[in-house]
Amino acid sequence: ALSPVQALQLERMAANPPSWDRAGETSGRNEYYWYYGSLCMLLARDQTGGIDRWRDWNAGLKRTLVDNQCQQGPRRGSFDPVGQWAAHGGGRVYQTALNILTLEVYYRYDPEYLRARTGELAYLWE
Repeated sequence: ALSPVQALQLERMAANPPSWDRAGETSGRNEYYWYYGSLCMLLARDQTGGIDRWRDWNAGLKRTLVDNQCQQGPRRGSFDPVGQWAAHGGGRVYQTALNILTLEVYYRYDPEYLRARTGELAYLWE
């Protein structure tokens, strides 16, 4: 069961899916947010309404990232550094690495493993 804080966080995240247009906002909507948001949504997909939230999040994520990948030239397959972390230090390599890791979240992590690991930190939400 989710704590009230976790439920509120899920609601907020579901209302703010990945968007390339907002990637530079300092309120956290950037590639770092997308990575951890993807982990969170994947983990919470078995909660009430969670599977729909996961589907919506993942569809928005794929649309945002795949549509904004460089399509031609020597930078083909990479991402322009637009988020606050990438634009101010991380650069193209950081942006591309984190976006690729985000796209493969559900291939790399078994939800049961994630639940066990987050269970160790449950005291933070009590």
